[in-house]
Amino acid sequence: MVIRVQESTVRTPWNQSLIKAHETHLRTTLAELVSSEVIVRKIVQSLIRYGIAFIDDVPPNTTMTEMAVRRLFPPMKTFFGEMYTFSDVQDHADTAYTKQYLGLHTDNTYFCDAAGLQSLHCIRHVNGAGGENFFADGLYAALELKHCNPRAFEILTRVSVPAEYIEEGQYHKHSAPIIRVDPVSGEIVQLRLNVYDRAVFDSIPQAQMQDFYESFRVYLEIVQRIENQWSFKLNPGTVVIFDNWRVYHGRHAYTGSRTMTGCYVQRTDFLSKARILGIID
Repeated sequence: MVIRVQESTVRTPWNQSLIKAHETHLRTTLAELVSSEVIVRKIVQSLIRYGIAFIDDVPPNTTMTEMAVRRLFPPMKTFFGEMYTFSDVQDHADTAYTKQYLGLHTDNTYFCDAAGLQSLHCIRHVNGAGGENFFADGLYAALELKHCNPRAFEILTRVSVPAEYIEEGQYHKHSAPIIRVDPVSGEIVQLRLNVYDRAVFDSIPQAQMQDFYESFRVYLEIVQRIENQWSFKLNPGTVVIFDNWRVYHGRHAYTGSRTMTGCYVQRTDFLSKARILGIID
């Protein structure tokens, strides 16, 4: 389905064909980024409009990845640290620290205020294959759901879904709808999806569960359509930054030894930068 009416004049919902057609607008190099305020604005504008952007030619290490991100935004400190580096060593109780397939999701559903942006950089992958990343625009999927099944859309904007994260010294828990809308404008504000962080579902009566899961199933069917997903291999040298309130991300299983680095960015810092640059009001 092609969505003809945009929800916002500054955000462009996308499926695979549309985002691939605009890929050149999403990319810059580290050299360009550090030397030009015009390029800074280009990247922030891409994040507002499409929810995703790339910085190429970044030396594959955490220090240079941090330098690239800090040119745009300050990293957000969490219990993972400011910059995080991970492989399949189970340093945290998180499925990212494995070689397993990870379905489409957003991060931090267990935080009261989930990170606004996330960055990822594959700095090493040897003696193996796989690990392709894939992304889907939750805004596109939510607008399509609203068009084809308004009742399911309404249910997913109303039912709070519990999430939690538990490890030694940490216990985070939060409940919120999968689709959050502005109560005045009705505009979609945040998408929130992570089956891996689900907690005991105690936020609605048992009698309402069937309606919720049927609505959830319809939405997932839209999200998981191949034509709505953009898949590619993240190779050393390319940093991807994406909107954790909008764009779902996942990865295929992999073999060999792979190391990723990156960080989160607070939503308020992201939007502040976009306002300073005159991209949003």
